[in-house]
Amino acid sequence: MERLFDGKKFEIIECIVEDRTTITAVLLGSLTLQTAADFRAAFDGKLEGKETLIFDMSKLAYVTSAGIREMLIVIKAMSAQGGKVIGRHINDDVMKVLELMNINDLMVIEE
Repeated sequence: MERLFDGKKFEIIECIVEDRTTITAVLLGSLTLQTAADFRAAFDGKLEGKETLIFDMSKLAYVTSAGIREMLIVIKAMSAQGGKVIGRHINDDVMKVLELMNINDLMVIEE
């Protein structure tokens, strides 16, 4: 697996690793209006040809509607190329927001 950032630090993502077919992103802190641009930028050009995107949310404390919007953009990009998105280790507060916005229906939820 290889780090995608080449030393660039994104406020909302601790790390992204990839192999030939899968990208795993460890989300960190809060996905809000202030971190949404970083979130989207982290995935620019990284999804093409991938089959699976995994959001590891074990370190994600909070998500707002602005963050949900950015997640939807990434999820739709994966869906458009026939890929799937997996959400892992989601805390109760984040899960409530995902459920409220029906995002949980667009990804596979894992423990």
